[in-house]
Amino acid sequence: PNRQFGIHDAKLVEIPEIIFEWTDLEALRLDVNLIRCIPSNIALLSHLTELTLSSNRLTSLLPPLNEDVVEPNREGEENGEKNGDVDSTASRMGGRGIFDLTSLHKLNLNSNQIESMPEDLTRLVNLTHLNLSANRLQSLPSLRGLTQLSVLAVTINRLTSLPPLPSSLDELLDPSCMYGD
Repeated sequence: PNRQFGIHDAKLVEIPEIIFEWTDLEALRLDVNLIRCIPSNIALLSHLTELTLSSNRLTSLLPPLNEDVVEPNREGEENGEKNGDVDSTASRMGGRGIFDLTSLHKLNLNSNQIESMPEDLTRLVNLTHLNLSANRLQSLPSLRGLTQLSVLAVTINRLTSLPPLPSSLDELLDPSCMYGD
């Protein structure tokens, strides 16, 4: 079975809900769309090894505060049970959603409007390629915990310095153009 899916240049404003039912999906490519946020339901795609959301309108990687959190079923619980306002806020603050995709190897968020990157990025322990170029990042958290990371692209941002980087890093893409004015 095909475990890859992509929609390119379709003016999507959100990730279609049907995608979250394809729990064996390994690669999702939704580049050149109008997506503004990544819902917490993305965590249902626990087999994803590649996620491309380049050229969208993302401003944050955290799920929206007003979102109803849907969790994978736990034994004896229904979806959404025990998720009142407090838990939804706690879930966002805990960095759920994209940061639960611990199988991710490649994450491409190039050409968005992301202003900050939460510390939870280091929960993506299997990342080998991370593209954050052409965003509005002014700083990055320490990436030292991403011990598998071999390629990092952070060009065309507002960075004035780099955080501690993992020793596994083989390629820092275009460091000469990395820093803002």
